[in-house]
Amino acid sequence: MTKRQLLYLAILAISSVFALSVAWEFVFEDLFWSSYMLDHEEESKAERWEFIITSTVFSEVASPVWTVLRVC
Repeated sequence: MTKRQLLYLAILAISSVFALSVAWEFVFEDLFWSSYMLDHEEESKAERWEFIITSTVFSEVASPVWTVLRVC
């Protein structure tokens, strides 16, 4: 693989984590918890965005692609 392909792969992986986090926080979480817990308290938008940003940043840090890009 070339550096460009690895970079595209890293961008795809990080974008996927971001998209899945947004989908979970704004769509599926309330549906999931409301079906299993009657007293589910909705989180604020700030807390939701904090989770999304944190998970995206951690996935970027944990990605081994950055190490490969430095070595090549």
